[in-house]
Amino acid sequence: MELTSIIVILLFAIALSRIADSVFPGLPLPLIQVGVGALLVLTPLHGEIRLEPEVFMALLVAPILFREAEETDILSLWRMRRPVIFLAFLLVFITVFAIGFTVHALVPIMPLAACFALGAILGPTDAIAVGAISDRVSIRDDIMSILRGEGLINDASGVISFHFAVAALLTGAFSPVAASLQFLAVCAGGFAVGFVVASLKDIVAKHMRRISVRSSSTFMIIEILTPFICYLLADALGVSGIIAAVTAGIRQALSMRHVEQFEAEFSVFKRSMWDMLTTTFNSLVFLLLGFQLPDIVISIVEAKEYTAGYALGIAAVATAILLVVRFAGVFFLAAPRGASASGALTERMRDSLILTLSGVKGTVSLATAFSLPYYIAGGGDFAQRALLLFVTAATIIFSLLIAVIVLPLVARKDAAPRVNAAHIAVLREVIDELSEGKGEYTKAVVLHVKRRIKVLAHEDRGKKERARLRQLRAYVMNLEREMVEEQLESGELTEAEAAVYLGILSVISHMAEGRLVGRGRPNKRMLHELAANSARGAAGEPVTEKLQQVFWKNTSRVVDALESKRGDASAHDAEAHSVALPSADAGADSAYVPSDASGYDSDIVISELIEERIDMTGQIFEGAYGESARVRLHAQYDDEMLKEFETERGVIERFRREGRISEDEADSMRIGVNSMETYLLEGRHNDNMMKLVDAGMKRMEKRRRKRREAKSGKK
Repeated sequence: MELTSIIVILLFAIALSRIADSVFPGLPLPLIQVGVGALLVLTPLHGEIRLEPEVFMALLVAPILFREAEETDILSLWRMRRPVIFLAFLLVFITVFAIGFTVHALVPIMPLAACFALGAILGPTDAIAVGAISDRVSIRDDIMSILRGEGLINDASGVISFHFAVAALLTGAFSPVAASLQFLAVCAGGFAVGFVVASLKDIVAKHMRRISVRSSSTFMIIEILTPFICYLLADALGVSGIIAAVTAGIRQALSMRHVEQFEAEFSVFKRSMWDMLTTTFNSLVFLLLGFQLPDIVISIVEAKEYTAGYALGIAAVATAILLVVRFAGVFFLAAPRGASASGALTERMRDSLILTLSGVKGTVSLATAFSLPYYIAGGGDFAQRALLLFVTAATIIFSLLIAVIVLPLVARKDAAPRVNAAHIAVLREVIDELSEGKGEYTKAVVLHVKRRIKVLAHEDRGKKERARLRQLRAYVMNLEREMVEEQLESGELTEAEAAVYLGILSVISHMAEGRLVGRGRPNKRMLHELAANSARGAAGEPVTEKLQQVFWKNTSRVVDALESKRGDASAHDAEAHSVALPSADAGADSAYVPSDASGYDSDIVISELIEERIDMTGQIFEGAYGESARVRLHAQYDDEMLKEFETERGVIERFRREGRISEDEADSMRIGVNSMETYLLEGRHNDNMMKLVDAGMKRMEKRRRKRREAKSGKK
């Protein structure tokens, strides 16, 4: 099979898994990708891809861990160094012996060295899987620092322990003293390789700047090559490639930064590239895990020595040992200092349980298992190889499922972090300052800032709430179409009026959900509808007044329909949930305030949609929907947006001085403002298209005026 076809199928599988993640928000992305990977055996890929452990570690794991290390909060990692070192090294070794002796007792014919190899395979956690699972629950920053630090380092201790166990399996001999010295040498060597490569990379980059090399692509190629060079060089020298890649990332995070124009531009480019690469690599990790599962299951089913149930029982026992050993180790030696200092036993147990459940296994363990030899000391076949592969795969799945099911139950007492709450407070302050202006462009900018607040609030929600919001929006649109069909059949609306009504509704919905920064890019139909149905310009036309009244009537039905979606909560609160629609004089800024906040708190998503609908009705009566879209087509709107960005920076700085936001929060907000400003300024160069659009709107308005004059003359 051609390499191009393999790449296309894998990229399609990644896209499919991401789409499924949005459609099924209750399932974690890693499990979805494992399932999609298992389905790949039905494609021509089956038999074409083999999981080569060294290639897998070098091409996927090394760059992911390098980037994780580069973005790690070094200060937080240093503060948590004691639990991180314990979990990454000592706990891995304890796990090796605990799993080894237990499995050997269950399967006496399996060599003890092979049992220790299984313990080394299952000892380390997977930083990639940990990151994917942690996105679903609220975990304190100190606990996340421990998990990230552990995930960056413990792969090395697990892989090194595995190599020692395999060496004993092949030779039948093992020396604890020699193994300890070799372990220290391998770790120190990996650290040295990573530090030297990252230092040389900085020197090369410095000389490139001196000779005026200003190609972001060239610098990015060197950046991407760094983890690969670290791993391959370390592997060639017989030291830890994982530690080399992690050390290089940490060394790069600690390097001095040059505040210059090129470095600033390259930083934005670099972040975008790494985001794309790490997203792709992370997805491939879980896809490859799923891709290997069917063959592993078939191998154990076909084996005559063990049944699938027996193998699953061993995996269940191994999973239980992992959880017990990890919980005991964490509780007594690695609990966060805050929990131990508080003296609260329940909180300490809860933190320890979160750390235990978060220690999921991943594809790194499976890749290591595939390194198991086919033959052992004496030249005999390694008959238990298929069993160890099956136990490894089953334990990985068990750890993921336990984390997905139990971890949210343990961590749900922590309120979900509203990471955008401070930014929303800043934007509300910006609105207060901008509201002093009365011009049409200022009003349009204020509407834009309000939409940004909605977007930020939406991002703070969980996946289930976001999915429900999308479903309810689709439900409302379908309801609108049904009502328009009824009004067509009854003669309340003509075909032309119905088309205009649905068109306007589509435009307003687009504006309500849009994230436009600069001037809009409306399509021809949108321009026609806005030009032909400006409420201010056509206030005396029956069609506009008629559409306003129909929209008012339909709003009542939409609100009632949304209220009915509240289920049992709406039954006893029905009377309290009366809705006051805005009058024709209501402004677009009119806010919908529930009459009974406690009732609406039962379903925030529905409350937001009702508020959005009421606000939309106000815009219909004022004509703000057309005004806001039209002013986006002019350069003056861009000028007002630039003023808004400057105002926002001022508010951010004031909040920082007053201690209302942290230094990191302020920096993150500034980066966002600067990115939007850059995007806006780049868009200003596309004025020719905007002039054509503006001219087209003027021509349509001129034709409309002539038609009105002709009709008036006939009368």
